[in-house]
Parts: sequence; C-alpha cells; structure tokens
Amino acid sequence: MARQIKLLLAAFALVLQCSCTQKATRPAHESEMQCRMDSIINHYCNANDTTFNPIKVAQLFGDYQRDLKALFRDGRVDGFDALLQGLRANDVVVNDTTFKHVSFNLINGTDEKPKITFNASYYCKADDVATDSVFQRLSGIGNLERVVFSGKVLEQGTLSAQINADNAFLIRYPTFHIIIDNIRTHAR
Repeated sequence: MARQIKLLLAAFALVLQCSCTQKATRPAHESEMQCRMDSIINHYCNANDTTFNPIKVAQLFGDYQRDLKALFRDGRVDGFDALLQGLRANDVVVNDTTFKHVSFNLINGTDEKPKITFNASYYCKADDVATDSVFQRLSGIGNLERVVFSGKVLEQGTLSAQINADNAFLIRYPTFHIIIDNIRTHAR
C-alpha cells in the first residue's frame, strides 16, 4: 500500500511539473517584417468587420494602405514564408534576348482568412537556365510546398488600389506583386 501511495505521489508530482512548465511561444513567422504585416492586415480586417459605415470603411482603407506602404517603404522583403501555388514558365523576348519568366503565387494558406497573396515573378536568361540557382530551385518545388522567399515588392495591387475600389475585399484579400531574387523550400 505504501508503495502504491509513493507511486501515486510521484506520478502526481510529474504531472504537476509538466503542467507548470511554460513552453516558449514561437512566432508565427521567422521574419519580423512578415509578423508585422500579418498584424497590420489582421488589425484592419477586424476593424472592418465591425464598421458598417462606407465613409468609415474608406477612411479605414486609407489608413490600411498608409500602414502597408510604411511597412514596405524600401520595397524589400527577406525571409518571408508562404505556400507556392500555380508555377508557370514562359519565354519573353526583350531586345533580341530570350528570358525565362517564371510566375507563381505565394499564399499564406489554402483556407486562410485573410488570404494574403504575392503574385511572384522571376526572370533569367534562357541561356542560363541550366546554371541559374534560383531557376533550378524553382524547378524542384512542388505545388503547395512551403517556401521561404526574398525579393522586391512592386507598388501595385493593394498598395496602389483606388480608395473607391471594393475596400472591404482588398483588406480581406490583399495582393502584392513581387520580383523574387531568392527562394528555397522551408525547413520546418
């Protein structure tokens, strides 16, 4: 009986210790800038959900654009993560030089709300396809595979949308255009 009580007390102490151990919360993304972007978008989505006045929604959308423009002030994103979707490649001829243009979407998830989309492009000379490291990495990535990417965000899409556009839709489904210069599969 004493042995059973000792085992019971030891088990109770172990359960108590495990339940009191705090686990460090892991950030949603490795990139601090991407965490800030998600925070901005979620803040304005939540505010939009409780605003039913079109004048207030237009003001909210103006503030939303201002905050995103401030975030992307230098236009550069590094270490963002997303799911790659819809990889396509075609040839583009510029001044008698043929380039491979690879286009795809980078999304935060298939069923995520708000749904954040980066319409991405990558260009390389067609003659360099066999030795271009980014092109080679892109050719090995599958649909809906998680990737980490870097590149230059262009002033298009959500960032330059007209105030009189469907503001609620653009807040909930922001689209950014980016020319990537680096991409790899996510090691998570």
